[in-house]
Formats: sequence, structure tokens, C-alpha cells
Amino acid sequence: MVKTVPSASVWGALLGGSLVHRNVETGEVAVRHLFEMEPKNASNYVALCSIYDSQGMWKDASWVRLKVRRLRLDKTPGFSWISIRGEIHTFYQGNSSFSLDQKTLETLEWIIRTPLFVHSEI
Repeated sequence: MVKTVPSASVWGALLGGSLVHRNVETGEVAVRHLFEMEPKNASNYVALCSIYDSQGMWKDASWVRLKVRRLRLDKTPGFSWISIRGEIHTFYQGNSSFSLDQKTLETLEWIIRTPLFVHSEI
């Protein structure tokens, strides 16, 4: 019988599910494997910290944050992008250091207000 070793993607999916369901025990099992496989992946630490926060486990969450600082890990901020007339505009979460022209602002407002219609055949 061939034994399959779960990849980091499998453990990451389990950690993600643990975050959604606030399951500390399963999240800790997944993250132990991920810390061995991807010790510099800040996302794993952030997910574990979020699980602890969701359960009011403040000391555990603080320990994880301290470990992230000691390892000098950085989490890549979330971002979105839009192409306008062939030019890519990137927007990072919490970054307001750039100014948008009026046309770009109007386009973004239109995108936000316009409902999505999905065509499906019956």
C-alpha cells in the first residue's frame, strides 16, 4: 500500500476550514504541519491567530503575534486591480497614498453600484 503525504495545500485547506468553523484543535494540528513545511509563510500564523481571537484565547493569539514579530514575517496586504484603457491600477488595503482622478473614481463607484447578472440556461 502506498502512503500519501498531505501537501501544504491540503494542510492549508484544513486550516482554512478550521478558521471558518472556529475549530481550535483541528487548526492547531494543521498549523503544526504547516509550520514545518512553510515556516516563513505569515498567512498560517495569521489564520491561527484569527482562530484564537474568535474563541477569546487572547494569550494564545498574543503568543502567535509575538512569534511573527520575532521571525520578522510580513503578511502581503490584500489588493485589487482594475484595467482602464490598458493601464493597470492596483489598490492595496488601507493604502490611500495615491490620488485617483475623477474618471477612475466614477468607474469604481459604477462597479460597486452595478448589480451582477449571471446568465444561466435552464
